[in-house]
Amino acid sequence: MLDSKLCNRQWVYTDAGRTFDSSGSDACQQNGFKFTIASYNVLAQNLLEDNSYLYSHCRDLRCLEWSYRQKRLLSEIAFYEPDVSGIRDL
Repeated sequence: MLDSKLCNRQWVYTDAGRTFDSSGSDACQQNGFKFTIASYNVLAQNLLEDNSYLYSHCRDLRCLEWSYRQKRLLSEIAFYEPDVSGIRDL
């Protein structure tokens, strides 16, 4: 299950995204142009471990373990059901 923080993310739209968002979903459907893309910049585990001082603010160090991060990423991707995803071989 996702944290409420994830469900209330601030999304960043491109210029095209702002145009479609402001004109409402009907405009997207009329033009036949509606899809979602998920893209994640997932820090490589070895970089995280080599630079652990950057994460000293983390109260729960298990959050930095790949098995924990992977499960949460997959859960979030499944929740949003993107049409295109940049995640593979997790």
